[in-house]
Amino acid sequence: MKVGICTLHAVHNYGAALQALGLQTAIEELGHSVEFIHYLPDSMVRMNRRDVEVRNLKSLAKWLQFKLLGSAFRRRYQRFESFRDVNLKLSPRISAKDDLFGRDWEYDAVIAGSDQIWNIEQVFSPIQFLQFVRDPIRRVSYAPSFGVEAITDRHDETLRKVLERFDHISVREDSGRRKIKNLIGVDVPVVLDPVFLNPREYWESVAHKPAIDGPFMVFYSLELTSELQKLVTRIARERGYRIVILGKAGATILRERCSLRIDAGPAEFLGFIQAAEMVVTNSFHASAFAAIFETDLVVYPHKTRNTRMEHLLSISGAGSRFAKNFSEWERLVEIDWAKVGRALAPEVALSKEYLSSALEGGTA
Repeated sequence: MKVGICTLHAVHNYGAALQALGLQTAIEELGHSVEFIHYLPDSMVRMNRRDVEVRNLKSLAKWLQFKLLGSAFRRRYQRFESFRDVNLKLSPRISAKDDLFGRDWEYDAVIAGSDQIWNIEQVFSPIQFLQFVRDPIRRVSYAPSFGVEAITDRHDETLRKVLERFDHISVREDSGRRKIKNLIGVDVPVVLDPVFLNPREYWESVAHKPAIDGPFMVFYSLELTSELQKLVTRIARERGYRIVILGKAGATILRERCSLRIDAGPAEFLGFIQAAEMVVTNSFHASAFAAIFETDLVVYPHKTRNTRMEHLLSISGAGSRFAKNFSEWERLVEIDWAKVGRALAPEVALSKEYLSSALEGGTA
C-alpha cells in the first residue's frame, strides 16, 4: 500500500520534524511505502530562513536578533534542512496551493497528522483537513491536535463538513475527541503522538550527542515569564547544573551559567534531552522526549497551551512533575520511570492498532 502524509513536516520546529519522522517510521514498520506530500510554499521558506521585513518595533527586534546571532541561525537552518532531506521521504516539491488541489494523487490512503495541524484558532487550513484528496483514496487522521484548551464554535459548520469526509479519525487529546463527538456524533479514539510509536533505542540512534562538560539541564521554553525564570535559576543553583538553552535567544536574561544552543537542529535537540540531568519546559515534545529518554522533567504551564502536556502527564503517571507555580518545586514527587513505562505501553499498543486498522480499511 502506498501512503501519503500531509502534515507540517517542512517547518523548522523540533516537534514538527520529529513527529513527522516518527509517523513515517511507524507506517514503514507496518509494511507500507510512504512519502510526505512535500507542500512547501515560498512563504514557509522565507519563514524558515527568518527573512524579516521591518514594519514595526516587534519586527525590528526580530531583525536585530537575527543580525546579532546570524551565524547560529544559519547553522540551525542548515541542520533542519539536512535532517528533513536525509530522513524524510518526500514527494517532488509543491509550492503552489493550486497544484496541490489540481493533482491526481496515486495513494491508497492519505494521513493528516500529527501535531497542531488542526489549530483552527490560528488558521483554518483546508489542506490539513485533506480537502485536496479525492475518492477513492482513504482519508485518515493520526493524532492531530486542535492546539488549544477551549475550542470555540465559530468554525463548527465548516469543521462538520470536512470531518464527515474522513474515513478514519483519531486525535491527540480528550478535548479534541469531545469536539468531534459533538460535531459529527462519532466517538473517535485518542492516540499517542507518533514519537511514542518508536522505542527509545530508535530515537537514540537518531540523536546527535552533545560535547559539553559537567552536569547540565535543558531549558526549552515557548515563552519566558518571571516565575519560570526564577524556577530555572533556582534549580540550576541548587543542583549545580549548567543551563543549556534551546530555542529563543531572549532566554539569556537568565544570567546564570548558560550555554545558548539556538543552532541545534532536531537531532541535536534529541541529543541534549537524552544527555541532560533534567529538562525544564512548557513544550509538549520536549516533555515527550524527556519521558522517552527517562530524563528528569519539570513542566511549567504555558499561558494557553497546556492541554497536550496535561494529557501526556496524566496518562503516563508523571503528572506530579507539573509545577504550576514557583513554590511547587519543593513538593514535586520523583518520577517512577518503570511506572511511566507500564502506563504508556497499552497506549502505544492501542495507537499502533488504530494506525494499522485505519490504513488497512478496518472499521472506523
